[in-house]
Amino acid sequence: MCYPGVSKLLPGMRSLLPYLLLLVSSCGFAQTTQVLPSPVSESEEERAEAHLKQRLAIWQERLGLSNWTVFVILSHPNGLRSGTLGNIRWDMDKRTAVIRVLHPSDYRTPLPASMKDMEFTLVHELIHLMFASLPRNEESRTEEEHSVNNLAAALLKLDSTAAR
Repeated sequence: MCYPGVSKLLPGMRSLLPYLLLLVSSCGFAQTTQVLPSPVSESEEERAEAHLKQRLAIWQERLGLSNWTVFVILSHPNGLRSGTLGNIRWDMDKRTAVIRVLHPSDYRTPLPASMKDMEFTLVHELIHLMFASLPRNEESRTEEEHSVNNLAAALLKLDSTAAR
């Protein structure tokens, strides 16, 4: 094999040339290999669950829902209605509710941003719970969703302002 400039190398360096070429070519290969995003680790999932549990206690108190037993479950999209990030089911008589929130591994954002969105979903669903005793129908559903979104955004904005 003849490489340009090899004759100028010191005789001892010529024997290293194949190894250097192998190293350079393998580095080039490593740089072009696509790395797929890794799933959320178990510790990140535990961190998200702990964050939601802590924020649930705070928001239940703030929203006057401390007399409810509320569970939060991380859920993959197949456990949610299409196009949603969460939902809530409640039993008025037992004063229990289950909130499903999109699992952090199903977000395409870093964990801190995902947890902010998960908290928004949590607050959104708790506001629905506040309105659980009000009459609901399909005609008012769109208006309710719009109002609940605005209230959740305003409350979270106040919360972030107060934290500064």
